[in-house]
Amino acid sequence: SASGEVKPKKNVNISAHVSGRIVKIGVEEGQAVKIGDFLLKLDSTQYEANADRDRAVIRTYKAELIKAEAQLKKDESFYQRQKKLFGAMLISRDQLEAAETQHDISKAQQEAILYQIKQAEASLHSALDMLAKTVYSSPIDGIITSLRVEEGEIAMIGTMNNPGTVLMTIADLSVMQVEVDVDETDVIGLEIGQAAKVRIDALPGQVIEGEVTEIGSSALRKSLASDESKDFEVTITLTDPPE
Repeated sequence: SASGEVKPKKNVNISAHVSGRIVKIGVEEGQAVKIGDFLLKLDSTQYEANADRDRAVIRTYKAELIKAEAQLKKDESFYQRQKKLFGAMLISRDQLEAAETQHDISKAQQEAILYQIKQAEASLHSALDMLAKTVYSSPIDGIITSLRVEEGEIAMIGTMNNPGTVLMTIADLSVMQVEVDVDETDVIGLEIGQAAKVRIDALPGQVIEGEVTEIGSSALRKSLASDESKDFEVTITLTDPPE
C-alpha cells in the first residue's frame, strides 16, 4: 500500500524562449490541440527589424565584394604583366614587389569581405531563429491543462536564478500514471508488470486497474536525516482510466 499522485505520462510546459509582449492567444484552458496547432504569438517587431538589418548588411557587403573582386582582377592582371616585364629585365625588382604587394592587399580585402558576409549571414540566421520563436505551436497532441498568461502580458525568458515565464501546460491524457512512494521494506516485493489496484480520492468507491511499469533504483531524498526510512518512487500505468 502506498500513496502518490495521478499524472499524465506526457506533460509539456511551454516556456518563453524570447522576451516579448503577448499579442495573441489562440487557445483556451481545457481545449484539445493537435501537433502544430497555433498556441500563442509574441510581438515580433524588434525581431523582424533585426532580420531586416542583417539582410541590408549582407546586401552592402555583397556590393563591396563585387568591387573588391574587380579590383583583385585588375591587380592580378597588372602583377602578371609586371612579372613578364621583370623577366625581360625591363623593370626593377622594387616595381615587381610593389605590384605583388598590391595584389596581396586586394586578395586579403576580398577574403575579409567574404568573412564579413559569413558573419552577417550567421547573424541573420540567429535573428530569424529568434523571430520564429515568437510564434508557438503545439509540440504534442493533448489538452491545455493550464493557461497562465493573458494577452498584453510580457513573457520573460529564464536566467540562471529566475525561471522563465511558463506560458501554458499541455498534457497527453491518453496515458495516465500514478507515481507513488513505496517504503524500502515493501519495494523489494514489487516487479515490473505486477498488477495494482488504484483508488482515487476524487472518485470514491471506484477501483482502477493498473500495472507497475517503473521501479526506482535509488531512494528518494526527503531530508538530511540519515536514520529515516527510505522510500522509492514506483510508477503505475492505469490500464483503462475513466475520462
